[in-house]
Amino acid sequence: MFRWRPARYDLGSQELPSSSSRRSRKRSAGRVACTAVVIALMVGSSAAVGAASAQASTLRCGDTITTDTTLTHDLLNCPANGLVIGADDVTLDLNGHTIDGILGAGCAGMPEGEDCRIGVDNRGGFSRLTVRGGTIRQFVFGVETLRGAGNALRHLSVSQIVGTGIVVGNSADAVIEKNSLSDTRAGGIVLYGSRRAAIAGNSVTGGFGPGIYLVRTERTRIQGNRVTAKEDGIGVGFGSSHNTVRGNVVVRTGMAIDLGGENLGGAVARGNRVERNLLVTNADGIVVRHAADSIIDRNRVSGTGFFGDPNAGGHGIFLDGPVNSVVRRNELTGGRGPALVVTWFESPEAARDTRLLRNVVQSNLRDGIVVEGGVIRTSVVRNTANNNGEDGIDIDDGIDRPVSKTTVTRNTANDNGDLGIEAVGSVTDGGGNRARGNGRPAQCTNVRCS
Repeated sequence: MFRWRPARYDLGSQELPSSSSRRSRKRSAGRVACTAVVIALMVGSSAAVGAASAQASTLRCGDTITTDTTLTHDLLNCPANGLVIGADDVTLDLNGHTIDGILGAGCAGMPEGEDCRIGVDNRGGFSRLTVRGGTIRQFVFGVETLRGAGNALRHLSVSQIVGTGIVVGNSADAVIEKNSLSDTRAGGIVLYGSRRAAIAGNSVTGGFGPGIYLVRTERTRIQGNRVTAKEDGIGVGFGSSHNTVRGNVVVRTGMAIDLGGENLGGAVARGNRVERNLLVTNADGIVVRHAADSIIDRNRVSGTGFFGDPNAGGHGIFLDGPVNSVVRRNELTGGRGPALVVTWFESPEAARDTRLLRNVVQSNLRDGIVVEGGVIRTSVVRNTANNNGEDGIDIDDGIDRPVSKTTVTRNTANDNGDLGIEAVGSVTDGGGNRARGNGRPAQCTNVRCS
């Protein structure tokens, strides 16, 4: 679970921020990994116009550029900012060179209270900026661009960052493409208050916080990225709506994909799509909360629960209270916990109007598909749940929360350790369910199985 708040660090200290704490709660079907993450965003301040625009051959740390610039030398041990953008329509070509800060440095030469230690600083709100082709390291923020439109960050290597690698705020039509980010201590790529961005083909690895995270951002595409060994993978939260998370690879993180985030101020993430992602050996796969009209389609999730927090649920897909979700044609295999779960756990409201269609759920250590007490109007249709350690499909009332209007139709549940389909008496049998070779002779309860 991502928690976001602005944070500032003591820049005069060599000490880096510690990892955010984790918390977990017991539940009958396992535990959900709930990670508290601090994403360091210094927002709201204007970029100070420092030195006058300089020629590329004479550029020094802290200079402001107002025309197209190709770097001809490294800028090393910058005591405050690297370079500051001072005009629209600027291309900064690092030309394979490095902009390098000093970990633990203060803000030498900057006005008191002014944010500093940003590799490339576009907090002035300039548009149509391109930064490309080099290395940025050892700053609090690698690149920060606020307001403006049409800014592009390409082919950058951003590393050893105390805060967040790339921050884009209150912007439109940003492109963040084919960058490599490593060892970022409070998130890799973070967008907030933005729209129509493309985050594509990036590699984010190591450090703390999420790899890629959206806050109040809409109509943005997160596609073809690889996130590895981060505290969490990809987050679309805090009311971020109509975004697409497609074709990404997430390996060895906490929550691989968090859709909806926490419900701060009643913000609901609406109309997001999570499709065709490959999620391998994460603590949990796809977690959906505080969301409406979501589509979770054709993702492949394997080995959840065998990495990271031992108290994580090990779920492939976990839906806690979303409204009108479609979960279809996903493959969930080899996980430690119940693989596909619809529940009312921490959400203020029950999940309702959920459709589970044509998913393949197999070889998980516990139940395959679980619909728990309190949820309303769930359709479980044409899924395959084979060779799971407990039930193939389990529809179960809670202690004081019965399931309501659940329909089970044309599913196949073979060779599971307990029952093929275990359902409470209130379930509607839509017919056509099949079960054989399961651990209990009855094969199914409260639905007819052939």
